Amino acid sequence: MWRLSASKEKNFSMSGDHDAFIGLGSNQGDRLLFIQKTQELIGLIPEIKVHKTSRYREYPAEGVTPDQPPYLNGVLLIETELTPLDLLHKLQVIERQMGRSSKGDYKARVIDLDILAFGDGIIIQGKNLIVPHPRMHLRRFVLEPLCEIRPDWIHPKFQRSARDLLQDLECGNPPRWEIP
Repeated sequence: MWRLSASKEKNFSMSGDHDAFIGLGSNQGDRLLFIQKTQELIGLIPEIKVHKTSRYREYPAEGVTPDQPPYLNGVLLIETELTPLDLLHKLQVIERQMGRSSKGDYKARVIDLDILAFGDGIIIQGKNLIVPHPRMHLRRFVLEPLCEIRPDWIHPKFQRSARDLLQDLECGNPPRWEIP
């Protein structure tokens, strides 16, 4: 298992290709069109190969203002030679190209992209990036599509499969992850 602290995040380097899961969501305008265009832009990045795409499903907006429309969400499995931080930067460029104004706001979004997991057993606790995504195990809109494409993926922090994490969530007993 790889562990990466914030001080080493910028200089992180690994050779070879790595699998990564990317969460996609949209709750503004023509959601399916925005997600399809975003997926197309991700596929145009030379260092990325899109291997699998979940179905896109509608979920209520969570953790945002109550008047927001529902999201359309899905997950991509990609293979990349990019570092996690370089991947993050490329995804942020795509978000801006698609009309996303800023991260961290709680407004409706044309597109929202998150690195859910990267590599095999890699944990990154950086200032700009936390991988696996620190709330993915609490989100049905992440776990259901992830289970569709890789139910046996093991969360490196909890050592539980995506399928088990979804079952834990359905039973009302998700594991806790304390972020320092």
